[in-house]
Amino acid sequence: GVLALMTSTAMPSPFCCDFDGQERTTASGTCFAVERIIKEPLQWKPAALDWLDSDLELVYGIGPQTSAKLRAAGYTRLDQLLDHPRFGPDAARTLEEIRERNILALLNRGVRDADLLSFYKQQHLVFMDIETTSLYNTQPLFLIGMLFAEDDHLVLKQFFARHYCEEKALIEQAYQELAAVPVMVTYNGRSFDAPYLNA
Repeated sequence: GVLALMTSTAMPSPFCCDFDGQERTTASGTCFAVERIIKEPLQWKPAALDWLDSDLELVYGIGPQTSAKLRAAGYTRLDQLLDHPRFGPDAARTLEEIRERNILALLNRGVRDADLLSFYKQQHLVFMDIETTSLYNTQPLFLIGMLFAEDDHLVLKQFFARHYCEEKALIEQAYQELAAVPVMVTYNGRSFDAPYLNA
């Protein structure tokens, strides 16, 4: 199994007979790659960006209670706040940040990462997960899986370290793949996947 393969001290022989794939060579060594085409499109339905224009709480100083009072007074969209004596200037800045797709500024205003995916086409995304052995202290990496969306199909790429010494090549291969897309989508990625790859 994978555990026996990872704990062996001798360099393993390629397991092409077990997996339909190929060896990849990087400046750091080799790893093993498996690629599959999934003949169905990604069910990509990002939220409409219009809702951002109606989120009054993006303006600094407006919380749930103030938002409710403003809505009761007829302010339901950010552009309606432009002439407001207190909130007008920051409402204008917020609208400008939305128009310019200023991701960092919008994150600072409390927009969730997932909501900002609406700014991107599906071809700009990679869905990624990594797997480690969870062994005490070292947690060596042995698998990186990536899913890319094309217009009418998906491309699944899996990169394996057949031995501990291939971990560096595995990470280097992942960086080469990630360089092609601006957005990485992960589950628990901010606290584990991304820091692990950057370590």
